[in-house]
Order: sequence, then C-alpha cells, then structure tokens
Amino acid sequence: MNEINNILIKNGIICKKLFQIDNKLYRIRKKVDIYIGVKEDSFYALFFKINSKSRILQKNIDEYQEIFNKIVAEREHNIRYKYLIFNNDICSKALNLAKEKKWRILDY
Repeated sequence: MNEINNILIKNGIICKKLFQIDNKLYRIRKKVDIYIGVKEDSFYALFFKINSKSRILQKNIDEYQEIFNKIVAEREHNIRYKYLIFNNDICSKALNLAKEKKWRILDY
C-alpha cells in the first residue's frame, strides 16, 4: 500500500481514502493490483497497478475496461477517474485505445 501511495504522490494525486480491492472477488488471475480511492475533489478513482513483464497490448486494455465495468456495476459508484499504472512498455495502438476510453496513464 505504501508503494502505491508513493507513486500517486509522485504524480501529484492525493487520495483521502485508498482501499485495495481483492482480485478474487472479480475472478481476476492477472498480475494486477486494483485500488479504489476518493480524491481530494471527492470523486472516486480506480487505479490498476500492472505488474506484468511483457508489454501492454490492445487486448489487455479491453480486459481492464471489462474489469472496470464489473467493478462499477457491483459497487454502484460513479467512478470518474481511472488510471493505469505500469512500469513496462505499452503498444502505441494500446496507448491510443486507452486514451479513447479515457484512461489516464502513469508509470513508475
């Protein structure tokens, strides 16, 4: 939890509350840590911290969008911000797709 806080502070994002979501609840077996937080402006934000060793492709962006939709449906929150946090390369087409779907990209 301390690592995600350091990443967010480094990028100028401050959350009042930050909770980790258990991957087992949404049947996710990928190397992804999911956090939900309340930002300073009182809007919800969802953070996907990706721990994969390979580059992120378009299919991965689609999978993360599906997971996001499941979380929104289950939690019944209006999550305004969604972030992808990763430390590896991303395919240019995947980056464009993520921007189309209004993902914000952070790296650490």
